[in-house]
Amino acid sequence: MEQALEGHRSAVTCVEFSPDGSRLASGSYDRTIRIWNVTIGQVDRILVGHSDYVSCIAFAPAGISYLASGSGDQSIRMWSIPDGRTEHILRGHSYLVDRISFLPDGSRLLSGSIDGVICLWNVTTVQLEQKLGGNLDWVRCMAFSPDGNTLVTGSIHTNIRMQNWKKGTELSLQGLSDRIRSLAFSPDGRKLASGSLDRTIRLWDANSDGGSEAVGQKLEGHSSTVHWVAFSQDNSKIASASHDQTIMIWNTATGQKEKTLKGHQDSVNCVAFSPDGTRLASGSNGPVVRIWNATTTEKLDQPSTSHSGSVNCLALSPNDYRIASGAADHSIRIWNLSTGQIEQMLNGHTDAIMCIAFSNNNKLASGSGHVSSSVVRRF
Repeated sequence: MEQALEGHRSAVTCVEFSPDGSRLASGSYDRTIRIWNVTIGQVDRILVGHSDYVSCIAFAPAGISYLASGSGDQSIRMWSIPDGRTEHILRGHSYLVDRISFLPDGSRLLSGSIDGVICLWNVTTVQLEQKLGGNLDWVRCMAFSPDGNTLVTGSIHTNIRMQNWKKGTELSLQGLSDRIRSLAFSPDGRKLASGSLDRTIRLWDANSDGGSEAVGQKLEGHSSTVHWVAFSQDNSKIASASHDQTIMIWNTATGQKEKTLKGHQDSVNCVAFSPDGTRLASGSNGPVVRIWNATTTEKLDQPSTSHSGSVNCLALSPNDYRIASGAADHSIRIWNLSTGQIEQMLNGHTDAIMCIAFSNNNKLASGSGHVSSSVVRRF
């Protein structure tokens, strides 16, 4: 089934499912947020209030009826989902807000901006509790520990900061010689991995309390920028995707490279493990999505089934062995990770796919960037 959820008047910049999967929120350059009923494909609410485009959105955890949004107008808005009202406007940034996320218990909201500041907001009192500084440059990536207590941020330069507000500690992660492209916590929260323009992966002890600085273990092997890092669910492996057209698999205990996967003919932009760690999916500028046997390094897909435009994003289904890829060819493809075959080819967008996301009940949303026909699709 495919349904076009049309209504935005400009490019769709972000999509997010509610925790129960019943609603979908979409943000746009038209300065609005739309809340869609996923079952019937109709708009429940149109949220109007931002004076510039909506750059990011986040649902509060289950049981809390809030939606947060960040905007080019430098503000965060807290919306009541039942009636669509703006409950609160949070101001603390001096530039575009491009990252927001609730802590797992919903008590705090974190926001990141091009101004280089991370703000920690108390959702109950609607007060700014902390400005988590340290990065004086545009925050390009950030990741939360699984327990929600630690935030790590990377800037456009070499700065990485790890901040734990429960312990009141802050670490400066040192050793990088170029900009950060990707950050990821291991599922058990014990390790942090980073990928950088300096061609290395760094593996850090996420629980370190040893002083104000920490130097991560250097994993070397790529000959160009590392665009993406991802952990396997059992914490034993890291996969890295690089501009050098390869994926490498590393042992997290020893830091040794176990495999090099070759087959892409262009920069590899993103990579993801299957839940059991036996399969790996990768997307490239090629434009190709490849599915690999992570043990034997055998390619399981057929090149003839690849996208015809650059692969921009990947999303793993939370409940089975499927992966979705979105590309500049305006299409989405659903792949079976067990067989490496395409199950569905989803068409209908009229411009590049900018973002995709699975809900917990295996529905898929996608956002496209064409100004005249920006849509969110539900499959």
